[in-house]
Amino acid sequence: MAGKKGKAASLSGDAHLVFEAGKNLDLAEGTIALAQRCELAFSAVTTLRRTRLGIDDESWEKLSAEDKSAEIAARLDEKPEVVVIANFDYSQLPGDLRQRILSLVHEGAGLVFVSPSNPPSEIVEPSEEGRRTILTGVPLAAMSDCYPSANLALEDLKAKVAQAYTHGKGRVAMIRWRDDQKPNETGIGPQAAAGIVDRPYEHRYNCYLSLVGKAVEWAAGRAPRAEWAGLPEEGRVCRAGSRRARRRRGL
Repeated sequence: MAGKKGKAASLSGDAHLVFEAGKNLDLAEGTIALAQRCELAFSAVTTLRRTRLGIDDESWEKLSAEDKSAEIAARLDEKPEVVVIANFDYSQLPGDLRQRILSLVHEGAGLVFVSPSNPPSEIVEPSEEGRRTILTGVPLAAMSDCYPSANLALEDLKAKVAQAYTHGKGRVAMIRWRDDQKPNETGIGPQAAAGIVDRPYEHRYNCYLSLVGKAVEWAAGRAPRAEWAGLPEEGRVCRAGSRRARRRRGL
């Protein structure tokens, strides 16, 4: 999805945001929820599926891989502040688009991968400070849909879920929910570990969106404005907000 100028309090007044993602309803709903909660300005470029950019069928207008490539190129012309590639195989982008994205990042733009597949090998400079910033205040130990069958220690889980890098003047974040991501799995957050979307999962999903939002804010060079003090309990207000507001409430 490609960002438009407009209100984007977490990313500044002229923030742009580019999302590239599959055409799944879960992903669309998650993206809209993320944009609303983090006050991001964006527009969308959807792909046919995780491993395929467009439809190679002349009976479909403006949906071919060539059309999709032109649409992404037009969004990149807007000089987005952050590029988010969610649930799409980066290697399936044409080489010129991959180079343009890396050039934007090298010049100072942010890049965030959600459930990355074949991310660019040029991204090699880790940022431990960035990773800590993204993960601070996120109750990862209670987010049971992340690597559900791996039985990882908390520090090992943190190392798998979030990575941060620098590339030239830009920042790159990668969020992974599991290693065995299926080609047909989509969504900003992970699928429910037990396959059951119930109220507790919906509570956890807020935290997954928060983690992606913090990655976007960090990649944009902004200090994340909110952190979770714990998972919300059913029937109670979530304890989340700015550090100042939380101190004022004694949280």
